Amino acid sequence: MLNIAILEDCSIQAEVILELLTEYLKKRLDIKWNVKSFSSGEELFDSIEAGDVYNLLLLDILMPGLNGMELARLIKKQDDGAKIIFLTATKDYAIEAFRIFADYYLVKPVKRKEFYPVLDKVIKKTKDKNELFFRFPMLEADINVPYSSIICVELATRRPRIHLERGEILTGKCLRQSFNDFIAPLLKDKRFIHTHKSYAINLSYVSTHNTKTFIMKNNLSIPITKNKYSEAKERFYSSRYEND
Repeated sequence: MLNIAILEDCSIQAEVILELLTEYLKKRLDIKWNVKSFSSGEELFDSIEAGDVYNLLLLDILMPGLNGMELARLIKKQDDGAKIIFLTATKDYAIEAFRIFADYYLVKPVKRKEFYPVLDKVIKKTKDKNELFFRFPMLEADINVPYSSIICVELATRRPRIHLERGEILTGKCLRQSFNDFIAPLLKDKRFIHTHKSYAINLSYVSTHNTKTFIMKNNLSIPITKNKYSEAKERFYSSRYEND
């Protein structure tokens, strides 16, 4: 069951979002779903505190009382796997939204051509019960980053950086451990390989390679240490075969 919460204090906007969402879900015969609408952050948070679980939350940001951004932080503390899409009237909070690790950020008025592809991607992730998360130390607080969204992790002047599928780059606080130890959880997953002393990459995002570099799908060039090349090449072609 896909349980969805809509948070919107404008009744007209809430009706539009619910109508579009219902239209989309009725075409998804592979999904059993349930939708609830809330007009305040406090009302939605009380529902969660009472034991209701929502796999997907569509949150407005600018609201009186407990706003969507504050609510998202509380939700992520309780449920790292909850998928959040912000639907708001301004782009001003986009960076802050991704620091919370919202899945998507759309500016109202919501349109089918933007909304439905986003729903496709987010719902696909909610159906993947084996999604893993990498604990990443930001300056403000640690966040959980889905393995599937990581293109690569790099170390720059003692600070780790993660390049994400959506194009964002997250910079963490200075490491108190070696980079090898830091990326060790990722390397237990066959998608990731340590190609260079300062880089670990997700093989799923490799476009091509030569003897010295991997070219990622975001056009980033990642160096390959000479003694890592044979293993990297073998792992790359094995991963492509498995994904075919």
